[in-house]
Amino acid sequence: MADLKAITNWLGANLPGSAGGPTTPPSLYCSIIRILAIAATALPTLTIPAAPKFTVPPPSLSPKFADTARTNLNHWKAQYAKNPASNTNASQLARAYFLMGEFATNKTHRAKLAHAGIEISQTLIDRVPQLAEGWYYHGLNSGQFARTKMLGALSLVRGMERSFQRSISINPRLDHAGAHRCLGLLYRDAPGWPISVGSRKKARHHLDTANRLAPAYPENPLILMETWIRWRDNTSLKRDAKTYVHVHTKAQEKFKGEKWTAYWADWNARWNKISSKIEKIAD
Repeated sequence: MADLKAITNWLGANLPGSAGGPTTPPSLYCSIIRILAIAATALPTLTIPAAPKFTVPPPSLSPKFADTARTNLNHWKAQYAKNPASNTNASQLARAYFLMGEFATNKTHRAKLAHAGIEISQTLIDRVPQLAEGWYYHGLNSGQFARTKMLGALSLVRGMERSFQRSISINPRLDHAGAHRCLGLLYRDAPGWPISVGSRKKARHHLDTANRLAPAYPENPLILMETWIRWRDNTSLKRDAKTYVHVHTKAQEKFKGEKWTAYWADWNARWNKISSKIEKIAD
């Protein structure tokens, strides 16, 4: 699942001293501002670099599976309408909103779906705070909403981080270690301190943990290999690629049927790209 292989387009909301941002002594923060002010005065031609922008990659699931996602969403809407007190109905509906968001054709539609998913997830959290699904799908739908934002998306990061952390503390194996997977992506793709929560060390920890807890789920090793490519870690890439050959064969037997068709189309396409990269690496 795309899982949010992307969740980041964030800027500015977590500067030192902002709500949810890192704690920085006021004196130090004031000093930083003073230095910038002096520099701007002394060097009127100084060009201040634009703050980093993070364009969230589009979902990788093929649009041809949108009808299946829509059918799934309508099914769980009906189930929830029949019995809104059911935790299963609420969590599956929140999941269905996220999945339908993968096929949204514009930001307005994706934002609408994300809002609905966030609301259902929050209802579940309020009802049963010790249920990992509520926190997990709250984080996922918040990630979909972040895709529709530009500068304001950064303000969602801390909330997403807390949601995934809470889900992990309750059930780290949910959705094949999904919260570890998503948190790893969040740390991998977000800007680092003091802009946001980005951290290569934390990203590696959570992505490794997801793969350790659910190594047979293709999404986990694929994300790891895509991360090695991004970080130019050819040694880790070759090592994990050898392992994935066996994972791929076993996974085809385990994750089969119509519900997995869209995912296999995505996983196979990504594996082909990874394989092409590996072929170009000199021994």
